[in-house]
Amino acid sequence: MNRNEQIARAVDAVYRWIEAETERTAAHHRPCGRCGRCCDFEAFDHRLYVTTAELAHFTTRSGLAIPPSAGPRCPWNVDGRCDVHPYRFAGCRVFSCTGDPQVQARITEQALQRLKHIGGQSGLPYRYVNILHAGADPREPLR
Repeated sequence: MNRNEQIARAVDAVYRWIEAETERTAAHHRPCGRCGRCCDFEAFDHRLYVTTAELAHFTTRSGLAIPPSAGPRCPWNVDGRCDVHPYRFAGCRVFSCTGDPQVQARITEQALQRLKHIGGQSGLPYRYVNILHAGADPREPLR
């Protein structure tokens, strides 16, 4: 198994943990209704930051490259819906515009610790970048 597949499997486990936590805290954290409003980062005054391990997971699982910025919207929001929903990042899995911000913050911090650990275990440099700029980064962290 190559390094990117090992990273992808470890990130899959973090994503399963996020889903279990959001279900466990459902009384305080209503799940995403998939309305797509938060994907318009500028209009929602919201940003999506991703880790290097998540970028490796995304490219390994989806087979897609991270595109250069195409504007203030998520590049995978097509007609108001997520075109890559099975491969979405931790921030997309945690955030819900109707959820409890404190619950979201706790889940996010714990997920980031886990994702950072994955990078350290695999020798992948840790970066936490705005998704709109991740595809334009010439350092190519996924080699």
